[in-house]
Amino acid sequence: MLSQGAPPLGPFLERCLTLAALAATVAALLLVGQNQLAPAQQPWTFGLVLWAWFLALALPLALGVFWTARRLGLGWLPGTAMLLGPLLFLAIAGIENRRALAGLLALEGPDRHRWLVPTAAGLAALGLLAAGLPPSRRGLRPIFYSSVLDLPFNQ
Repeated sequence: MLSQGAPPLGPFLERCLTLAALAATVAALLLVGQNQLAPAQQPWTFGLVLWAWFLALALPLALGVFWTARRLGLGWLPGTAMLLGPLLFLAIAGIENRRALAGLLALEGPDRHRWLVPTAAGLAALGLLAAGLPPSRRGLRPIFYSSVLDLPFNQ
């Protein structure tokens, strides 16, 4: 039996994978900005490989946090990790990668690459913050998801 306050495993893992995918997107796009990578590398770009490994390593980390919270009776741990993890990640990524952030705004190549890469990085950062909010304070989360995820379908 889970300790009181510990989230169920299914929704916890879903939030973890969402957060990991968004954090991996930010990290991969910072790699693109740092190294001025072209959008036409084949078959796998460095950014895509980084994204895949980041995502693959998130699940064991999430299961470790969940197991620790369950074994030690720390029901507050998963929620705190979900809230502080994205903030810590964005703070460290922003401070340590100032050159990469500037590089995102100075990309060369086709217009869609120059405009969509910084836009995607910004939206991923906003999504990371929204997905990290606790369930009781997620009033903005459905608005964010419906506005961003429905953009391709509302043409």
